[in-house]
Amino acid sequence: MAYIEGSQSGLPSNPPIPGQFLIYDGSNVVYFSPRKHLLVWDDFLCNDGQSQLQWRVPTSGGTVSQNTDIDDGHPGTIQMQTGTGTTGYAGMTLGPNNSSQVMQVGGGAITLLYVVKIDNLSTGTDTFQPFVGLTSNQGPGGLNTQYVVAFSGDSNAHTNWQCLTNNNGTVTLTDSGVAVGTGWTTLQLTINAGGTSVQFYINGTSVATVTSNLPATGNTMSPQMWVLKSAGTTNRTMSCDIFWMFQALTSNR
Repeated sequence: MAYIEGSQSGLPSNPPIPGQFLIYDGSNVVYFSPRKHLLVWDDFLCNDGQSQLQWRVPTSGGTVSQNTDIDDGHPGTIQMQTGTGTTGYAGMTLGPNNSSQVMQVGGGAITLLYVVKIDNLSTGTDTFQPFVGLTSNQGPGGLNTQYVVAFSGDSNAHTNWQCLTNNNGTVTLTDSGVAVGTGWTTLQLTINAGGTSVQFYINGTSVATVTSNLPATGNTMSPQMWVLKSAGTTNRTMSCDIFWMFQALTSNR
């Protein structure tokens, strides 16, 4: 067994709370503090659509379930299916209901990371939209009328991933320049401490920095992911292998 003494190699001094561990907070290597940091993730290893974090799973004609079609590089995945209806959808949210959410921007830097896979792309016949990020509302309509910081995907109108911010209906939509594909894709959003800027990454590469129409402080949102159908009668899917969220709070709670 190996260990690192806190006073060695320029590392932080010993932590005040037993059990604390070293993390990178976006700027420095520090000890994780439950008063200063928020860290949650889901590897979707539970045989339950709600998985480890007990996601709420709103659907209309669609389903959310453990994905049995996995590969050796992606243990534990969850799959959202639209069903065959022309406006079916399936989603996962950490918000308790459609009007109550769990967090705001502006109180410390936030990073969200999703590893997702879309099995089929939109066509002129079967059109749908994948979506991951923070939003204040669930399902269709929430992307355009509420508070959003998110990636929006292939909808036939846009073949590239779109970087979306929305402040009560005033939207900034930035083309990432990266086409939506059918392989596994890592989507990351990093919002600065003041909630005034968000950087979007695809597969580890920065594709956009947006400073307009981020949700104003005071408006609550929740981590969510959706697949939303708008045309056609063929089932469409999005799988997620990892959800990760970290926040370094500006002040101790």
